[in-house]
Amino acid sequence: MHKKIFVSVLALLIGFGLYCMKPTYAMATEKIPFTAEYIQQLNDDDFINTVIRYAVDKENEGVEFKDVQEALNTVGVKVTKSESLLKGSSDVKHTVYITHRAGQSYYYLTAGVTANRKLSDPGGEDAISIEWEASKASYYSTTEGQYTTYMDGTNRLKGIVMFNLDDSKLNAADKYAYCSVRVVPKVSGKWIEVGSKYVHTYSVTNYSWTLGSTFNYSSTGPAGGLSYSVTGTPASSSWQTYADNAFKA
Repeated sequence: MHKKIFVSVLALLIGFGLYCMKPTYAMATEKIPFTAEYIQQLNDDDFINTVIRYAVDKENEGVEFKDVQEALNTVGVKVTKSESLLKGSSDVKHTVYITHRAGQSYYYLTAGVTANRKLSDPGGEDAISIEWEASKASYYSTTEGQYTTYMDGTNRLKGIVMFNLDDSKLNAADKYAYCSVRVVPKVSGKWIEVGSKYVHTYSVTNYSWTLGSTFNYSSTGPAGGLSYSVTGTPASSSWQTYADNAFKA
């Protein structure tokens, strides 16, 4: 009898030990679907599209962002993110990513909007900016990402680029849109502020974004440079969010 009890207890202890040894879900190196060599041969547009889609898709699957960071770091990619604290709506998550590829002098500043659910009452194309401290980083180039198009770059040398975002594409949970700008740091060892304002319009669809008519630039950007404000028709039928981040070169 005692022998049977001993054997049963031993089996339970062994089983418990094996359970404890099971790894928690983490982004092991072999789970990332590309190599450092693959990352290095991508052009700038394909690189940021690959990285952002990977990061967003994994988070939508429930993977923690720190695990995404660790996985990307194994292939020579560093990425941070910061989400909006001023939420205009619970419909979306507004995020600013800062990405760097090993061996490059410039950084990728990316603004992303992910639907938590289908956007209620979508209007015309939304507006989204990428903003940065122009005194500390200079404009290099732009990438139109998923569901975004280049809208205005007249002040790109002053630290802001504007995009349109097609909100009709955010028609289900986890659908996302993003756009990106590349900048070259002018300083080292100092924080460079980055930001993004997202303005979602609803109901009204018979207008287009026009500088001086539906939006204007302002010198009050939280990132230390220019930002923008909406005027006219979209001002009365819209809400907005702002997200920011920072990096040291």
